[in-house]
Amino acid sequence: MDDQALRTCICETGRELLENGLVARTWGNVSARADGEHYLVTPSGMDYGSIAPEDIALCDLATGKWTGPRRPSGERAVHALAYSMFEDVNFVIHTHQTYASALGLCGYKPGCFTGEERQQLGGVAVAGYGLPGTKTLQSAMREAMARGARTIFMAHHGVLICARSHDEALHRAQLLERLCRRCWQGVLEEAAPVMEQKQLDSVLAKVRHAHPLACAARTDALLTMAALNRPIRAQLDDMAQMIGPVIPVTQSTAAGEISAALDKRCAVLVPGVGAVVCGKDEDDTQALAILADKAAVCALHTAALGQRAQLSRADIALQHLVYQQKYAKQKEAGK
Repeated sequence: MDDQALRTCICETGRELLENGLVARTWGNVSARADGEHYLVTPSGMDYGSIAPEDIALCDLATGKWTGPRRPSGERAVHALAYSMFEDVNFVIHTHQTYASALGLCGYKPGCFTGEERQQLGGVAVAGYGLPGTKTLQSAMREAMARGARTIFMAHHGVLICARSHDEALHRAQLLERLCRRCWQGVLEEAAPVMEQKQLDSVLAKVRHAHPLACAARTDALLTMAALNRPIRAQLDDMAQMIGPVIPVTQSTAAGEISAALDKRCAVLVPGVGAVVCGKDEDDTQALAILADKAAVCALHTAALGQRAQLSRADIALQHLVYQQKYAKQKEAGK
């Protein structure tokens, strides 16, 4: 492909990842090898639905210098590492897919997948945790790539898929999610109470007096966590960034209690509802619903395996602060 075709392909890939539920909002990133010395990568803090070919940054593999109207992804060094270590890799995607994120926290073993499945994924490894954009993360990814893995679980973060082409990268991401769903160990409460829609509408109408954008996220995982009266602790970077250390549980379905909880947190578990979330705008609110569900899926998986797999308080606080001050402003500027 020529330069323009590659840029267009990267933009279209971002939208494909959105449509397949492998990323949401501005999370993750996409890149393609441009030539032997450069690669193209998506910009930081920009929604995939609005990225245009001219927004894609051109980066130098050796120096890290870049050109373009928008700052490239903060994870670009990991992409550069993949192109430097694998001569056959021409396309890289970083996703935040739900079930792969859960398995990346704990529970993955080579025996989870068949030999043929691992071969289709180009080899699989788990990289230890490092804060996004840090040398600690780069070192962990280098170690995983040194084992020959083209599909890498990034603990507490997501997945990196390295491939020869766009088609192969997307296939690997979709295959991985199906396999991880098969290996997921969480247990859903089939008898979890579910509030009738008429009552829920009434409760939300009252909550919206104080929080106009409040909405319910009614997934099986969230209904289960609410029924268990179990707060969700931050295990993933994206929850730490947008929500903070915990999604609390209300002890009743009273609108006043839900509103009071939303005064302190942008997401709260409610028995019979699942979760009620409220962002700064509709896009924020939709993202919070996705995050809350993913956090619940991860919490149920790790609990079934007897693991906590939580981020440290310091890492949570730092990421929440950075997100509020940096990425939220980038999103606003990108509108």
